[in-house]
Amino acid sequence: MKAAPAGIEIRHEPGVVSLLAASLYRAAFRSQGRLAHGDLAGFPALSATRRGVRVDRARLAAYALLCGFDVGASVLPLPYPESLCFPLLAAIATSAAFPLSPLGLIHVGQALAQTRPLRADERLDLRCVVAGAEPGPRGITVRIAMTGTCAGESVWSGEAELLSRSAETTRVASTRGRQRESLPLADPAGAASIGIDVPEDTGRRYARISGDWNPHHLHWTLARLLGYPRPIAHGMWTLARALAELEGAGVGPLARAEARFRKPLFMPRRARLHWKTTGDAVAFEVHDAEGPAVHLTGRAQP
Repeated sequence: MKAAPAGIEIRHEPGVVSLLAASLYRAAFRSQGRLAHGDLAGFPALSATRRGVRVDRARLAAYALLCGFDVGASVLPLPYPESLCFPLLAAIATSAAFPLSPLGLIHVGQALAQTRPLRADERLDLRCVVAGAEPGPRGITVRIAMTGTCAGESVWSGEAELLSRSAETTRVASTRGRQRESLPLADPAGAASIGIDVPEDTGRRYARISGDWNPHHLHWTLARLLGYPRPIAHGMWTLARALAELEGAGVGPLARAEARFRKPLFMPRRARLHWKTTGDAVAFEVHDAEGPAVHLTGRAQP
């Protein structure tokens, strides 16, 4: 494998057309779930940086409205900086040095943390780095660490886990059908809950805010071309919507959260958030309101 560049400097958010074109081009020469050359020990430690990022107030208001946060708040919701990092994630995944296909990457986990509330008028320096890649029964999981600093102060961090699923796993998964998953809540019957509506256009609205225009989030036809019966809500929208409901219910404001993305949340649909507080932490889940599927499990802390 050729030596990877030390970093990829991003100064502008990539346009939708160029991002999709780069994804299709890289996908033609990269595999899912396996490396064409080399091994995981040589997985390139790619990085990308955006400096002096200003928060677009109109986009922030649209984000808050879509996800359920306070539209008039002067501080950023805990997951919002992740959407500002998406251009960096996209640049890494579509880089010539990234050895896996950018199409088909599945967001399976996310961690978020902030050291203090971030004001909407502060400028942020954002950086994403490939922190590692590990093999597993489902394929290759790539971890991308995200950091946000303000005037040299570390104020926000996150880590995304992206799964490049192997062809063998894809075939096996397609034959299993629906399975009921066990609940991580210690006492699900005693948990609080609230319904969440997921309109058909949620994916397109979140894409306009975040820049994540992955086709399976956008339209029925595009989702079917990628093997899904209907478009899927972004995992980060589902997580943000859950955190907004928790804060609205008096849990928080939240400073830390981690989540695992389980079954796809197809749109349109109605989901249900369940949560239970133990000590200074809250465990939460997003379920299908009409069936057994669990879409997300997580924990958060003030």
